[in-house]
Amino acid sequence: MKQGVLASPWWQRVLAVLPVILLLWLGVQWALGEG
Repeated sequence: MKQGVLASPWWQRVLAVLPVILLLWLGVQWALGEG
């Protein structure tokens, strides 16, 4: 019955985290560019 996040392969977790890291990186680059 337990086939949620724990059963998902590593690449699904990477795909879930990638957009957040990308947004944070873009935010830092924009802040540094503005400063």
